[in-house]
Amino acid sequence: MNNHSVLKNIVPHLAGKEKDAACRERADLREKLKIARKALPPDKCRPWSMAAQKKLLAHELFEKSRSIALYMPIQGELGTELLLTGALDDGKTVYMPRTLKNRLMEFAPVKGFGDLESGNFGIPEPKKFITGFGPDNFAPELMLVPGLAFDLAGNRLGFGGGYYDRFLGARKHAWPLLGFCYGFQIVDALEAMSWDCKMDCIFSENGCHEVRK
Repeated sequence: MNNHSVLKNIVPHLAGKEKDAACRERADLREKLKIARKALPPDKCRPWSMAAQKKLLAHELFEKSRSIALYMPIQGELGTELLLTGALDDGKTVYMPRTLKNRLMEFAPVKGFGDLESGNFGIPEPKKFITGFGPDNFAPELMLVPGLAFDLAGNRLGFGGGYYDRFLGARKHAWPLLGFCYGFQIVDALEAMSWDCKMDCIFSENGCHEVRK
């Protein structure tokens, strides 16, 4: 069975789960946070994004990692441009996600912004000729995971597409997961779902937030 067939089966059909009360609550929170993040004025989000990246660059989590999986921001997510250039300057291997059919994705190594092109949703992603890795043969030393909300136990609320849920749920090897978001996106508690993968820590413009074990 190949990587993609494994991924298709790892997570229940998310649309059907929306009938569940917990999923409805998550959907409501998702929409509220989308609106709140889009409403952030540039004079706030840009400095916060820079602060979060600079603090992570100086943190031992980043310094000790020889390979790191990043993302390209969409819809007001924290930027990663400083992390990309900083990682490459340090000689780290940097991976970026590439979306595939059926809400699947893979990660491919990049050596700079020149290795990126517009993807399926207009988001920069690794060029098609660069070999990508599925969850069974991928093992970065650190992965940044975007999200609309994270709670103090490490639970994550994503955009609802299930890309990261499917990928992380199919991992054959564990690697550190770092939730990356604005401080206001960290909440006390989220309703955890069966397909959720917990973060090992959460990082914002306020620094590193250890999760409750």
